[in-house]
Amino acid sequence: MPTCLACSIGLQPGSRFCPRCGSALLAFNPNGPLPRFSPPLHPSARLEGIGGWLIFMAVSLAVTPLFVARKIVHTDLAVFHGGGIIGASVVGSFFVLKDFVTLAALLLMNWLFYTRKQAFPRAMIGYFIWVIGTHLLEALMSVSLHISLHSSAWVRLFWSPIFSAAIWVPYLLISRRVKATFVG
Repeated sequence: MPTCLACSIGLQPGSRFCPRCGSALLAFNPNGPLPRFSPPLHPSARLEGIGGWLIFMAVSLAVTPLFVARKIVHTDLAVFHGGGIIGASVVGSFFVLKDFVTLAALLLMNWLFYTRKQAFPRAMIGYFIWVIGTHLLEALMSVSLHISLHSSAWVRLFWSPIFSAAIWVPYLLISRRVKATFVG
């Protein structure tokens, strides 16, 4: 069984990062350069698992599907079944379909997150791109139908997902905790 050179913990074969100290583990190639290891963290700074800033993401991933499902039931389906200009149009169908796809994507994100799949960080970045794009399209459709949006609705539709992505995308890309947690 391989061990981490920084903290001597036993490692699973194929591990890329030490679950205790977070050191990057490179495969040793006898014909290549010697492997370089990142300096170990303090032993109390365990990086594996859902901790640190990932707790905020866990809470958000647990709660957001409930809000999307509520929007589907109370807004989208009511407008779609109620008829009228929006309900009978392609735009109304888009709103319903967008929220169903978003809900399905959130359920997938929860599964990837809580099973600690390696694909989670990239999938979550894709989810942010989806949300920003669909919210922008939703705002443009609302304007084209002459539906007035309050300033708080513009913040929710457009700026809120951009702000969230601006925080979380760099974290998902560079965090040692993310790299040590999502290895499965």
